[in-house]
Amino acid sequence: MELLIVGAGVMGQWLGRTLAPVASITYLDRDLETAEAAAAASGSTAAATGLAADVVAIAVPISAAEDAIETYAPFARAAIFDITGHMHAPVAAMRRSADGLERMSLHPLFAPRAAPGRIATVIDGDGPHTGTIREQLKDSGNEIVETDPETHDRAMRTVQGAAHAAIFAYGLSAESVPPG
Repeated sequence: MELLIVGAGVMGQWLGRTLAPVASITYLDRDLETAEAAAAASGSTAAATGLAADVVAIAVPISAAEDAIETYAPFARAAIFDITGHMHAPVAAMRRSADGLERMSLHPLFAPRAAPGRIATVIDGDGPHTGTIREQLKDSGNEIVETDPETHDRAMRTVQGAAHAAIFAYGLSAESVPPG
């Protein structure tokens, strides 16, 4: 399986390392040097522009996900998925831009350095490529947790809100301590 990973940052590189046993990886990033460094570190290839692949993976910041999906969906021959951390908007963009292809949205609920872990998963158009990807993620020790976009995004608002509230409360309650 040929896999084009759009976004060669920390999450894109984790994805490439994890899926390397079942895919030939090509990295694409807005910064060619970043894509080349990711490729060099993993024995993969880098591309300066989009190229056709069996599967396109979108590993960009949430704010860039919809545009990246719309831009790179035409390069996917069989499947497209994202690992951006938000699900409603990316799934809707994939439905608009990749109708007829296998589609899924993944949200690793951990930082790559803490892998493996749970991966929230929305399967919006299943098939052999997305199935192979999920199996490889499982074989790498991850737990796949199926959900729907609304449930995921509502839960993440709660989780993020609670985390930020706790940090803010700690900051407000901390008293000034003399340097010594």
